[in-house]
Amino acid sequence: MNKLESLSRISLIVITLNEEDNIESCLSSTEGVGEVVVVDSLSTDRTVELARARGACVYRRPFVSAADQKNWAAQQAGKDWILILDADELLSPELRLEIAKIMVNPDSDGYWLRRRNEFFGRR
Repeated sequence: MNKLESLSRISLIVITLNEEDNIESCLSSTEGVGEVVVVDSLSTDRTVELARARGACVYRRPFVSAADQKNWAAQQAGKDWILILDADELLSPELRLEIAKIMVNPDSDGYWLRRRNEFFGRR
């Protein structure tokens, strides 16, 4: 299994509500993951349509809490590993490659990701 094929071991989970401005970029940044599970909280914009067009399996259910949506989504995921992103988050190419390298031969049960936050275009 080469590095980028190793991403196929990952289920990506994204919870959404009216994220048509973000969902395509988020999903594009994770290209190669084995499955994409989007749990949508009854969006009224094109979020669901755009996610499905990118190959996501989309579920729609009322929002109780972020934890409830993510835990429910994890039960739908079918791959060995789960990566959870918010719709306004992206994987940098460097992080995507690092994850792919780790997935070739993981040596832990889970991993933390360091985040670089940007707010109004500033780090």
